[in-house]
Amino acid sequence: MFIRLKGRAVPLVLLVISSLWMAAVLLPFFYSLVFPNVDIRHIVWALEGRETLQGNLAHMVEQITSSGGHLKRGIQVAIYWGGSAEYKIGESHTTRTTDVAYLAWFEKRSKPTIFVIERTEIDGSRLIFRTYEGTFLGALRVYLLPASAMALSLYWLRRSRILQERMPEGTPPHN
Repeated sequence: MFIRLKGRAVPLVLLVISSLWMAAVLLPFFYSLVFPNVDIRHIVWALEGRETLQGNLAHMVEQITSSGGHLKRGIQVAIYWGGSAEYKIGESHTTRTTDVAYLAWFEKRSKPTIFVIERTEIDGSRLIFRTYEGTFLGALRVYLLPASAMALSLYWLRRSRILQERMPEGTPPHN
């Protein structure tokens, strides 16, 4: 049996879903701006030359600054939080990952780059940090998909309303 929907029901449902999708993308981003990860903030400060780190982190920062220079400016553009749990016979492991992407300007580079700092916490005790260069499309894709779905639903909803207003009285709607 097929469900026959009214002309504006489908665009309204799509608008609600795309709005929730946009909120799911933007709320963690704004949360991370207000409450940044302390470990990642220390790495950014070390890349700017405002702080010195110890151990493996100092070596990682030294490698980055020797190739690209100190960080002149970094604007956070994306964040990803993820987690996983693995259960095997007799043992279990949990992993939490945080990726923060910055639009970064380094002293020795003429153009900005997408610079990603990844923090992985294994079993609540072991921390692993990794940095890599991302792509502009990869950072924008997170926002473009829900924004385009929202724009499409708004266009469809507006178009269906205009068509409904132009329809003469007594004419059955066509779907």
